[in-house]
Amino acid sequence: MTPIPDITERFRVHAQGTEAADNPKNLADYIWMLRHHSVSFGPEEIWPELLQGFEDLNSVLKAEPEAGFARPLVYAINGLLMLCLESAASQQYEEEIRGQIRKLGWRICVAWDAVLAGDIDSIGDHVELEETVA
Repeated sequence: MTPIPDITERFRVHAQGTEAADNPKNLADYIWMLRHHSVSFGPEEIWPELLQGFEDLNSVLKAEPEAGFARPLVYAINGLLMLCLESAASQQYEEEIRGQIRKLGWRICVAWDAVLAGDIDSIGDHVELEETVA
C-alpha cells in the first residue's frame, strides 16, 4: 500500500510541476507547456495518473481511517483544482482545451468528494457513473 506522504507528493508535483517543466503528463507541466509551446494531446491523458492517486489514497484511508487528511495533502488537491479553474477560465487557450481542462477539474472534484465520503469502493467507477448522469 502506498503511504499517504508518497501520494501527497505525487499530487503536489502535479499541482506545482517538475523542475524542468517538461513532463506533459503532469498537470502543471502540461499547463506550462500549453502556454509556452504546443502540446500534442489533451489533458485527458493526465487523468489516469491522478485517478490512480485518488484510488491509492482511498485504499489507504479505508485500511487506516485514523490516518486522516494532513494539510499538505489537502493543499495539493486544492492546487490541482485551482490550476484547472484558472486554466479553464483563461482566454489564452482555445475553447476545446478549456472544456477539456474543465472536465479534468470536474473529475478531480468528484474523485476528491468520493475519497472524503469514505464509503466509495472504486473512485474510477464512481467518477464514470457520475459522468453518465452529469
